[in-house]
This record gives sequence, C-alpha cells and structure tokens, in this order.
Amino acid sequence: TAGTVEVALNGPTFSSDVARILYSGNSLYAIGNTDPGGASGHSSAIGIAKLDAATGALDETFGDGSGPLPGTVVIDPELIPDSLDFAYTAALASNGHILVGGSAQSGDNSNSAGYLFSVDPDTGSLDSAFGTNGYVLITYDTGVHFDGVSVTAIKLQADGRILLTGNANHDDEFFNTLTDVLLGSFQPDGTATPGFGTGGSTHVNLGLNTYVTDLVARPNGDLVVSLASNGIIPNPYNSDTLQSIAQFDATGAGPTATVSFEYPSLVTPQGRPTSMLVDSSDRILVAGFRLWNFNFPIPDSDHTVTRLERDSIFANGFE
Repeated sequence: TAGTVEVALNGPTFSSDVARILYSGNSLYAIGNTDPGGASGHSSAIGIAKLDAATGALDETFGDGSGPLPGTVVIDPELIPDSLDFAYTAALASNGHILVGGSAQSGDNSNSAGYLFSVDPDTGSLDSAFGTNGYVLITYDTGVHFDGVSVTAIKLQADGRILLTGNANHDDEFFNTLTDVLLGSFQPDGTATPGFGTGGSTHVNLGLNTYVTDLVARPNGDLVVSLASNGIIPNPYNSDTLQSIAQFDATGAGPTATVSFEYPSLVTPQGRPTSMLVDSSDRILVAGFRLWNFNFPIPDSDHTVTRLERDSIFANGFE
C-alpha cells in the first residue's frame, strides 16, 4: 500500500517488531519478535515473514502453521514455559538457510542462553542437521546469581564459518552486574570451530557497562567488535557513554587493541556505535550516533561515522 507492508504477527493489544530483513531469491525475510501471549498474559517469541520482494505479498507456501498468517512462522525456543525469547540479528548461511541469533530465557533472575538457529528458507522449518535439532545454545555458569547471554551480530566467512558476537553478563556476590564481550565461531553445520574458545565460544571482561553491537573480520582473521561502554579496562569508570572498538585475534584471544571515542556534546556525552564494515584498504568504518543536546522532551542527536586504520608504527594498534 503506497510502498509499505504491514504484517500482523500479533493479536490486538499484543506487539511485534522487525529486527532484521534479508533478501534472497527474489524474496524478503522480515525477522523479529512477537508476543504469543501465555499463562501470565504476555511472553515473546521469534517471528519470520516471507514476502515477494517485488510486490510485498506474503508467500503463502512458506510456513508450517505456527504463524498467524500463511507465509509466516513463529519459532519459540521455550527453554522455560512462557519465556522471554528475542531475536537480535540474522544472516544468510552459505547453504542459503536463514541464521537467527538472540537470547532465550533459561530461568529466573534474568538467566538467558545465547542462541543461533537455522531455518529452511523454503519451508520455514528448523534445520535438524544444524547444531542440536536446529539450535546452537551458548550458556555459562559464571555469575553468582545469574548469567545472561545474547547474540547481537552474525558474520559469515567465505569458507562458510559463522562468526558471532554479543554479550555475556553475570553478577557477583553483591549483585553487581559484570558485562563481558561474547565471541563465537562455528562451522556451517553448527559444530564448534576447532581451537576457538571453549566449545566454539569465549567471553572476555573488557570494560564497564559494555553492550556489543556489531562484528567484522579483517583480511588477516582478526575480529573487531563495536560496543557502547563507560570505559575500557584498565581505564577507570567514565559516566559518559563512549563509542568503543576492540580487536581480538582469529581465535578470540585478546583484546589486542582498543580505542574509545567521546564525542563533544552540550549535555553529558552519550555515544553508541551501531554498525561496522571493513573496506578494501583494511580500514574499519564505524557508524553510530552521538547526543548533541536535550531540550526536554526532545533529544537532538547526530549521525556519526568514524574510519580507523592500522598504525604503520604500532602494528598491533589503531591510529
């Protein structure tokens, strides 16, 4: 309708949203979250809609009846009943299947597992040959009271390997939340990449109040993540929100280099990186935003783009 499509994956008073959109074979896949309800009234699950890329019409051959409309599916990890499960990122695998990453509630006290699942792009069914019954679950038992793991970005390599990043949060005995950077590497079938972390993933305590937003791989295999932070170790806490970048080696070890930006502001500086890419000269481009002013209730924020290149003198650092 005038260039827009709305897909009702939810009933009245329930919400749904799109987190990512993929294009493949003249089809669009809108991937996000929906509220299927539950015993307590509300919960959340992952919704996928397949649309014709030219017309926006739902492809009614897609789906297994789990979605509210032909052409849609609802996938619910349901590690515990009526749980809060979210999709944050998606990508197309080397075999054309849809990879979705996010978090699945796994217990009380905000416990969650990071997940990666694979979906057949023609039928919408889980790929049973991927991981365990279509899923790779990433869990830790690091915190005293809780562990919250989430996958926020996926990158595919030319050899089919699946790289991912995200957050691995936990707490100490005083209920202080500690935020770690999650890194993972898996084979096309969902098995762990040999030599990468433990069981294909690792997590690193890198800074204060970190939230990881994106991941890129340099030509030499180094992994670079973008994150919002209140300071990168060993620097002290900074009340301003910084745009931070960290580099790890191809096995997930590190960091080998870090850098943070505090953009000028008329109020308390607030910055957040949202997306990255590597250009043909091995430079890292980081897009995001900074808060310039805030006249209540209207925030005034700007787009930011930063380009980073290797320093020719300090070969392991950024210039």
